[in-house]
Amino acid sequence: MTSNRLQNKTILVTAAAQGIGLATALACAREGAQVIATDINVGLLDKLAHASTGIRTAVLDVRSADAIAALAAKLPALDGLFNCVGYVHHGSVLDGSDIRAAMKADPEGSACWKPSAQLLG
Repeated sequence: MTSNRLQNKTILVTAAAQGIGLATALACAREGAQVIATDINVGLLDKLAHASTGIRTAVLDVRSADAIAALAAKLPALDGLFNCVGYVHHGSVLDGSDIRAAMKADPEGSACWKPSAQLLG
């Protein structure tokens, strides 16, 4: 049962192709929101695009200010943003090699703040 609490709301979800982002996108759509689900994983986004009529997808690398700006220019006004980006390492956390690689790729952790600043600011 749904309550349509998000009826007529537009919600953008980053990292929406799997895990918590996927669950959030689906839950928002079930509650009546128009969801814009973004991720860098094109294959999983394609599957998500068929999961609900309330979800549309867009490829987005949130580390890129230009990519965020380009998407923002195409979006309607947002009522909410769930910025679910993060880094999932593989292997032991004691190894840390994957974590070091992620920090080299995004040393400022900008994937965490760029979408909020550009899409809601």
